[in-house]
Amino acid sequence: MSDHVYVCARTTIDAPILERDLSRSPAIANWDLDQVRSFLSGGGPTALFDLPRLPIYLAVLIGRVFCNFLPIVDDLLCYDKAL
Repeated sequence: MSDHVYVCARTTIDAPILERDLSRSPAIANWDLDQVRSFLSGGGPTALFDLPRLPIYLAVLIGRVFCNFLPIVDDLLCYDKAL
């Protein structure tokens, strides 16, 4: 990564953190910790652990839908030919 891109990325990422003056408002630090606590005690970590398996879940779901409609399509296509 070039130095210019690295400096721009670090400036963009660190800007909100560096702009805060925690000596003026210590409640901001408590609010940040509260946000982290809320994320960890909620459904966030579970969703992150399930994210890598999402393609498998979608493939199974699409396969089930396909297998449920396949006999209907087969009956429609084959029933017309039998008459």
